[in-house]
Amino acid sequence: METLVIEKVQDRPVKGAYFKGTPGWPGVILSHGANNDMDHYLLTRTADLLQEEGWSTLRITFSFRVQGRPPKIQELLEELEFWKNFLQTRAPVSRLVLVGKSLGGYASTVYVAHQDPQQEIRAVGVFGYPFLSPQGEPIYAEHLRQVRVPVLFLQGENDPLGPPEQLRAFLKEMPEVPIEIQVIPDTDHSFHRHQDEAVERMVAWLLEHV
Repeated sequence: METLVIEKVQDRPVKGAYFKGTPGWPGVILSHGANNDMDHYLLTRTADLLQEEGWSTLRITFSFRVQGRPPKIQELLEELEFWKNFLQTRAPVSRLVLVGKSLGGYASTVYVAHQDPQQEIRAVGVFGYPFLSPQGEPIYAEHLRQVRVPVLFLQGENDPLGPPEQLRAFLKEMPEVPIEIQVIPDTDHSFHRHQDEAVERMVAWLLEHV
């Protein structure tokens, strides 16, 4: 059973749902998109399946959602750091990964792009990477050149914020970056009608790469 956690990061309220898995097995921190929270189905179902595999899981809600205000990337990074330390002090995990939906996935890739090569995060999985702004500009991209851990971008074929072909074209410019793209046909940024398939693909990738 998960334990609900309410904490503060520099006086900002944050929430989490923590499950302690088998000692020595991997752990995962799951973060949400701009318009949802830690109870999004993609996160809860991914956590459920990984718990069955013995993983420790931590679903989080960023402070901007708790407080009902726009997100700031520096705050997201500070809160990921807080939850990373939280999980490591409560569960002796062997390897630690980040999984995020949209904005949470973006923040997770920024976090690993700036981490020391010897630090703890071993991989990142993203449900619907938000490559483009609403105006169609690639605004969440340049930091990807610094990523050095395996990353999965799981994209809907019809995702307007992360068109798979545009994302592939951008990543071809940086073949040294270990980012894999998988596309789910006939769905969008939220994986409507295909959320279970998205979760199954994500879990299978994590079990193979971590």
